Amino acid sequence: MQDNFSLQNRNFSYWESDVLARKRDFIIIGAGLVGLSAAISIRQKYPLSSILVLDRSSIPLGASTRNAGFACFGSISEIIDDLKHMSSSEVENLISKRYAGLEILRKRVGDENLAFHKLGGYEIFSDAQSEVYNECYDRLDEINKLVYNATGLSNCFALSSKSFGIKSYEKLVFNQYEGQLHPGQMMDQLLYISRQSNIEIKYGVEVDSYNTDENDLVVSTVNHKLSFTCSKLLITTNAFAKSLVDDVDVVPGRNQVMITKPIKNLSIKGTFHYDKGYVYFRNVGSRLLIGGGRNIALEEETTSDFGLTDSIKDYLRKLLNEIILPDTPYAEDSWWSGIIATGSSKKPIVMEYTKNVFVGIRLSGMGVALGSLIGQELADMV
Repeated sequence: MQDNFSLQNRNFSYWESDVLARKRDFIIIGAGLVGLSAAISIRQKYPLSSILVLDRSSIPLGASTRNAGFACFGSISEIIDDLKHMSSSEVENLISKRYAGLEILRKRVGDENLAFHKLGGYEIFSDAQSEVYNECYDRLDEINKLVYNATGLSNCFALSSKSFGIKSYEKLVFNQYEGQLHPGQMMDQLLYISRQSNIEIKYGVEVDSYNTDENDLVVSTVNHKLSFTCSKLLITTNAFAKSLVDDVDVVPGRNQVMITKPIKNLSIKGTFHYDKGYVYFRNVGSRLLIGGGRNIALEEETTSDFGLTDSIKDYLRKLLNEIILPDTPYAEDSWWSGIIATGSSKKPIVMEYTKNVFVGIRLSGMGVALGSLIGQELADMV
């Protein structure tokens, strides 16, 4: 069993202090998808190394267990929008990384353990988005070629005559390669693999600083009652990384999510995108999950604080009632929020920050797709 209480609030016995004070080869801050993926990849590369993962919470909060469970690499309008801010080769590289990350995750954990279902993904368009739809239609072949160059997947996007009862401006754009998974099961399986791999994990340990002591790195907790020593330090706390690396280009973004109670004869099956990926929804069995919409209140949602706001909740409810489920009664079950990391670029930050200190952060809302690859890249870097 892993510690599920706050270690820094305890007075330690000699025996505890002796074990805790032992130097580790690697310490990873953050037990989310990137942190555990990095730990597993490091174990594969260095079978005899000592690896310690620290996390401030009792479970990995942030985005790893609070996302919508989309196994995707970008909707067509999102890719087109990215091409307005990035070069074609940069967008192609980003899609390639997302696809590669998903392949690593599926191979490592297994589709059954992920509750992975390849139901395809769809993008819908409101009447007010006719210009966006027309551009997507006109550029279908171009974007398909870009995706093929990035992934080897042929004819990724196509128009679909399915409607699912959704009030869309025109036909939906279908991505045959998109899937959905269960983020809770994903993290549970990664924890299982980590424990089986003799990776040490301690929860309730909030790190607030680190410093170099001769050739070692000393990692200190918030009240400095507890410290750990290592040779190499990895920071994988994504949107919360600025507390340890304050000069990196990372901006937190809150996403609010709702799931309904089971809906009788729910016709929606698959993953769905709206408004360049800012809004997303999917079925979870016979329930419907919807989230996002932070673009309508960017200043308010640029925060690392968890919480819910009436403006976002009302916006998502309006989409459900008028576009997504216009003729279907439903009841809300629960709401929650998660924090993603954005910045001036969608390119993840994977680098040696200072000597023997490495960061793998800023996944721009694509953590499920990118997390396993970023963990592998960190392992290769160290």
